[in-house]
Amino acid sequence: MAEPAAGANRLEDKAKSQRNIQLQTNCEESMVKTFSRRWTLFFVLALLVLLAVRYLDHFVLQATIKSGRVQLQAKEYTEAIKTFSRAINIAPKDADAYHGRAMVYLKLRKSDLALADLDEALRLVPGDPKVIYNRGIAYFQKADYNQALTEFSEAIRLDPKWALAFLGRSRTHAKMGKHELATADRQKATELDSSLETPKDEIP
Repeated sequence: MAEPAAGANRLEDKAKSQRNIQLQTNCEESMVKTFSRRWTLFFVLALLVLLAVRYLDHFVLQATIKSGRVQLQAKEYTEAIKTFSRAINIAPKDADAYHGRAMVYLKLRKSDLALADLDEALRLVPGDPKVIYNRGIAYFQKADYNQALTEFSEAIRLDPKWALAFLGRSRTHAKMGKHELATADRQKATELDSSLETPKDEIP
């Protein structure tokens, strides 16, 4: 009778051992799942926070640039420079912030400072006809008419229906004594925009 009892005990011990192993396995799996869920939740929350911060930064940046443009229109040039500089500090890779500050410098006839900002804007957004056009204005202010002509011509190539670019090139031709070309570009500018006037601040 002892041998059957011993065999039964061994089977029972083996069953207990298997149950313990299974319990341990289940416990480990449960811990892994719990850990995984927590990390997933943490990752999702971190992503949401990151997106919120980026959205807030974008909102603040756009509001700052808009404020700078309002100050520019109001001829509050000192404040506008500060505002656009603040926008650049917020987003050093935002071309609009550099372009905005350059526009202020152009109003103040600080052509070299304007060109530095326009160069950076163009580096960030290559081929922007507005930036290239304003480079033309800066070179016109510096009386570098050959380079101004190059910039206005490139702006026209990129946007063939931009009347102001033709007007800028017209006045550049006139400064260079090329009156026939100046007249042709002036006529083209008028064809594109019959109400076009020559704003003093556009081509100083």
